[in-house]
Amino acid sequence: MNMLAFKITQAGNLPHQTQAKTLDEMTRELPQGFYTTFSTLFNGTRAMGLGAHLQRLYAPAVERGLIPSVDESTLRNRLADIVELNLPKESRVRLILTKNDGTVYVGVQPFEPLPKSIYENGVKVISA
Repeated sequence: MNMLAFKITQAGNLPHQTQAKTLDEMTRELPQGFYTTFSTLFNGTRAMGLGAHLQRLYAPAVERGLIPSVDESTLRNRLADIVELNLPKESRVRLILTKNDGTVYVGVQPFEPLPKSIYENGVKVISA
């Protein structure tokens, strides 16, 4: 599966037409907004800290008086439907709630782990 994008509405998950090949490209195409990115676990069936990820979107939206296109509970259900498209593989998911009108977008792509050698040997880094 390549990257897929959806506009999330009360009516359902509407495919969002995009030329983007990555979540970052998709993000740059959309209006400014609040976003969060996470990966699924347990063969694509769970997301660690999903509540905190959703708060990164909904809390600042409430502070600005934005009404999101869907509530948190609905978004959770819609996310389950979207990541199911990639099962049993893991997914990388980006949620975006736009600042202009509160529209929620979801981008999803297969999670590609780093090479095994990086996990086994680590990497050298420089902090700047």
